[in-house]
Amino acid sequence: MKKHRQVNVSLISPGELVEALHYGPYSRYWWHLLSDLNKDSNETVYLPIRVQQKSKIILNEHEFIVTIVAGNKENNNFLPGYLCQSENIVEIANDPTNAISEVYFKIFETKTRYSGVQIMGWNDENIIKELCKDVFFVPRLISLEQIKIFVYGVGYSSRTDWFYAGLGYKSSLLYKYHGNTMVLFISKIEETKCILEIHQNQKCKRIIEGESPIDVWKNSDLIKKFNGNQLFGIDNHMIQSLNQKQKVPTCSPQEWDNYSNMKSLFNFHLRRRTIANINWHQLFVKWKKQESPLIELNNELQKIYPVDYQFSSRELGAWKTFLRAAGAHDVTPWTYETSQYQFWSNSSCPKQDYALLTQLYQMGILVENSTQTFWQCFNHALKDNKKNFDGKRRILSIIADDFTYDELQENLGVGRHTILESRKYTRTNGHGAPVLNKPTFHRTKFVPEQLKQFELFFSTKEHVNMSSYKTDHKSGLPVLYLQDHKQALWNQFHEKYPNGMKRTSFMTQLNGKRFVYKENLGGLCSECNECGYQVFANIEELININITNLLLRQLNVSQNGIAVHNSCLSHCLRHAFGDCEEIHSNTCINCKNLFIFFKNLKKHLPLDQHENLDGYQKQLIAFMSHHARKIYLNAQLPAILSQLDDDEALMIVDYKMRINPKKARETKDEWFGKHTKQDAWFTASSLHGVLETLEKKPKYITIISDNGGHYHNTELMIILSHWKEWYDVCINKWIFLEAGEAKSTIDSHHAQITHAIKRYVKLGYKIASGEDIEMAIKGLSGTHVANLQPNREQEAGYIYARPLPKFGELNKFSPNKIQKIVKNRIIVKPDPIISEHSNPQKSWNIPKIDHQDTDTIESLENQMNELKITDVDSINETEIDLERKSWEIFISGWALQQNQKTREPVKRIPIHVKNLLEIMFHAGTANPRKKMTAAEMRSELLQRVQEGEIDENEVPKESTIANWITSFSRGWKHAMALQAMEAAEHSSIEETEKLSQN
Repeated sequence: MKKHRQVNVSLISPGELVEALHYGPYSRYWWHLLSDLNKDSNETVYLPIRVQQKSKIILNEHEFIVTIVAGNKENNNFLPGYLCQSENIVEIANDPTNAISEVYFKIFETKTRYSGVQIMGWNDENIIKELCKDVFFVPRLISLEQIKIFVYGVGYSSRTDWFYAGLGYKSSLLYKYHGNTMVLFISKIEETKCILEIHQNQKCKRIIEGESPIDVWKNSDLIKKFNGNQLFGIDNHMIQSLNQKQKVPTCSPQEWDNYSNMKSLFNFHLRRRTIANINWHQLFVKWKKQESPLIELNNELQKIYPVDYQFSSRELGAWKTFLRAAGAHDVTPWTYETSQYQFWSNSSCPKQDYALLTQLYQMGILVENSTQTFWQCFNHALKDNKKNFDGKRRILSIIADDFTYDELQENLGVGRHTILESRKYTRTNGHGAPVLNKPTFHRTKFVPEQLKQFELFFSTKEHVNMSSYKTDHKSGLPVLYLQDHKQALWNQFHEKYPNGMKRTSFMTQLNGKRFVYKENLGGLCSECNECGYQVFANIEELININITNLLLRQLNVSQNGIAVHNSCLSHCLRHAFGDCEEIHSNTCINCKNLFIFFKNLKKHLPLDQHENLDGYQKQLIAFMSHHARKIYLNAQLPAILSQLDDDEALMIVDYKMRINPKKARETKDEWFGKHTKQDAWFTASSLHGVLETLEKKPKYITIISDNGGHYHNTELMIILSHWKEWYDVCINKWIFLEAGEAKSTIDSHHAQITHAIKRYVKLGYKIASGEDIEMAIKGLSGTHVANLQPNREQEAGYIYARPLPKFGELNKFSPNKIQKIVKNRIIVKPDPIISEHSNPQKSWNIPKIDHQDTDTIESLENQMNELKITDVDSINETEIDLERKSWEIFISGWALQQNQKTREPVKRIPIHVKNLLEIMFHAGTANPRKKMTAAEMRSELLQRVQEGEIDENEVPKESTIANWITSFSRGWKHAMALQAMEAAEHSSIEETEKLSQN
């Protein structure tokens, strides 16, 4: 037996009974079963869970107050909630145990739990007696095998087929509906019909009516094991007894002198709802003796009750029911809200009394019509004010929320718009209050230096990734995808610029649609998002952070664009590019985690998946090598910018395709077929146009582009070797970035070009030629626009090339080698047709990147050596295997593109296996019953493997067989069609010859 801690509970307030809750559809949740009292009785004893009951408990010298409210933790207003408060801590729960336990835990940080029954005082006889004081009916619970029927209302009728149940009878039960969903079935009996309501999720889903409970449940087609009388609960003997006790006694005014009859009416209707020791019978005796059949109820009741006695609405209702049962009639022609005076008549023709009182009321004799006076006064106030914001609307705002549109229009003659604006005025300024003065905000503008710092910070790929086609509609600038969350970016910004803009200003600048951190998943419910997709997203993020990113973050490049040596094998960029002669004696633990991860996966996966895991590991290493090259190549742009002098220039080259909006855009093949050919000659012609445009030509040029075939080709390099002769310009180097990594400052102009062209098209223009593009974008800042048409009738030193800047062996192309490559073709200077370029109104200034707080190569190496590393001599045998694995993978030059082999060689279907497949295919063509699917063909091949006809490694995959069936079927149909055509032609020729002979 559980022992509960003894606590002292005091009842602050007993609360109140709410008829809609305690005797409504969800009443079974508002009564507490007293288990201790039910042990000694066959009947169930319930205690009402009263709204606003307050109990006070002292625990560990802390005061806890638990209050019952309507509405639980899930905001279900039909169910009780328990609000526990101690000092400033407030918690709401669905039961008192959890409510006080959660508050107790927040105060003392212990998981001590207290009994909710004990906390509420529901085991204290005095508190129980106080809570049950004014309960006029206690519900009953009856069992029908596993079904529990809760009866919360009884009534009497003379119908024997209803077992004498009548108006007011109500019960409920819980049962499954449309599957395993538990719903609430509400049974009611009205005067002439029975009703069954089905409630689900606090809503009435279905209503079924019938002449009897049996008809109702039969029409529902539910719970066919029992009949309707059993499911209503009216055939239970205890319920039948309660219903028969509800037989309403009545009498006529002529019987008011019979005290015994009147006493039975009083006991039935009023005794339990009013105070004792009142001379209630005197009211009826005096009423019968007076000449007038009318009395004013409130005035008569004050004569038999104590002075200043306050009547509750329940008690007044009981008096009215008592009077009706005694044969009296309510003849009051107005509502209780209009006046508290209530007239009753004991006449046999009460309609005459009602008509007389109605006429007197309309004449204003009986009751002063204060309602009409109110509307008249308010109408005068509206007329005396102007029709503006501070006039009629302010006056009308006093009552606008308390009356409907129709009431205000009928009594005041105002329009619906005025009423709407008056309600808005109420929400903004209050009921009839003066107009609030809007506060004046004084904002300090950013100084140019702060804006420059913000622009520089978000110009590097370390912090943002620039979109090449999305633009912010408000500013027209390209969308930037943040590489980290805003707080982390603020920490980095504040560390770099401690005297820059403040945090609030920084966060405000990031507002809007230009800076994007993460796009939300749409169309997912919260459960799917949090428990499904988000779990795998978190696992992916953990792998990304702890395995991939942790390896890549240690790859360092100095501010001069020089790769930094690291003693760890996989963290050394120089070793990754095959140009490091120093010793790598240490192995980073985080690097080994990559192999441990895949090794642990192999332990828990079947053997047939190990080959796929090895392939995934190779692809991951290729991904890391790609990022290693990205880190190194992306560092070249700021390094080159910081090293430029007056005689040098940096040229960033990229193509802007897909000019038209998506709806009006042609396919790629159509565009290239009609307009241009994206090759080396077009690139050379474009560069010629740029050089001819420059007012001051530099002596040396460095070019950066992506790794596209129209840039990275021998023909273009040969053309560039003549630049010194043609333009007196020397090419320092051409840096080819990784695929998709040409996102630089030029992309901001590409995004602005897209925005300008979209606007141009929306204005009604068309983009049909190069001149149209020139007209659309000629006003962009720092952008010279010209229409170029290469002259393809004239298509046509040493050249040095290497895989990466400063890495790899230089391939030396002599003039003789170049002549062999070009053969007899003569390389001539491009001479395209170039229109006169436009001159922008605003210049484009690129801020020079300022390296602040940079470390030297030596300090970077010291930081890398401080990382947690493991000496090769101190590892065990298991780690030796991982160490050997890392040395096999991270070989010298592992990050170079030519060393990446991520794809397996294509495996062809052997000829003799193809012959077997063709036999199976033709067998199915000849006899459709023998037609085989790809899976069935593969099973047949595996059968032949067991017979020793073919080898197992020669059996193709099911998907490969399916693809073969598609291609072979297409070719076979084509061959059959040609054969049929030849046969038809041959037959036609023979028929023609026969006709000619005849």
